[in-house]
Amino acid sequence: AGSWDDSKSRRFYVGYEGDDVVLFNVEDVVLNYYINNHGLKEGCHAEGSIVSTLFAILCWNIIFGDVENVFYNQYQYHPLDYWSPEFYKNRKTQFEERFELLREASPVKLNDLIEESWSLHTQTGCVGLNWDLFTDVKQCQRCVACITPVKLVGILEEYLTDTRLKRSGLP
Repeated sequence: AGSWDDSKSRRFYVGYEGDDVVLFNVEDVVLNYYINNHGLKEGCHAEGSIVSTLFAILCWNIIFGDVENVFYNQYQYHPLDYWSPEFYKNRKTQFEERFELLREASPVKLNDLIEESWSLHTQTGCVGLNWDLFTDVKQCQRCVACITPVKLVGILEEYLTDTRLKRSGLP
């Protein structure tokens, strides 16, 4: 049993953890529902952050690849063309090759790609990448394991069509 608290700009659900009264946002209510009623062990609410984080981890070398006039110093966390249509155009061959590799990858290969990128770049700034989203590389790998490689590539390709627009608003 619970009720809505209208005192905030966001709505919160008042629920209980043992004898304690706790405020939950709707995302937590949904996540707890699936964990408690459908046998899931973990989950997260992150809107587009999951997609942008997976994109950065799986395409790091392409994002930061050698493209003329897009990096002016070592502190940039994205190339200057990242938000433009030229971002894809300037790296089309590399993206096509990477997506074909991901499409054909076995679960072991996908885990290896994630592990390699994670270990090389952990906590390095990159646009769209939220290092705190997953508790560790294993949780990231478990997330990817829930998506077939073909669907993963489809999601990444769609994200790539407009990285600014597609980074938010996802459920």
